[in-house]
Amino acid sequence: YLLNFVFDNEELTYLLLDSLFFPSMELLESLNNENLIQKIAQLVQFLNENYQDASTSLEQSAELLQTDIHSLSREFKKYLGVSYIDYLTDLRIEKSKELLRKTDLQVNEIAEKVGYQPSYFNRIFKKKLGRTPGNFRKEIQH
Repeated sequence: YLLNFVFDNEELTYLLLDSLFFPSMELLESLNNENLIQKIAQLVQFLNENYQDASTSLEQSAELLQTDIHSLSREFKKYLGVSYIDYLTDLRIEKSKELLRKTDLQVNEIAEKVGYQPSYFNRIFKKKLGRTPGNFRKEIQH
């Protein structure tokens, strides 16, 4: 009789875990993911509006969204297909290309407007596009 009782309790435990606990945990996880997806959407909007802020970092963004860096980084890449830094870099490069096309601002001024130190801007621009910002401007003007 005692063995039956232990077995019944164990069976009951598994039944409760399967029917109540695990589904609840899955629901909490999906709500957490939805919350994180909303936070990532907010972050993308924030980055699009504040890309020029040289101090925009993953750490600051995680703090702003009240989440941890690792979760934010992982989920950002999962939902956008690129890392946080690659997204920010691509955004800044696109904005700089627009300024190179549409303005007569000096390259150093453009670097600062998109959130970079001029020397780093020249390196990252050349790495991404295979030419310097000055050469890019010359090519589009001809």
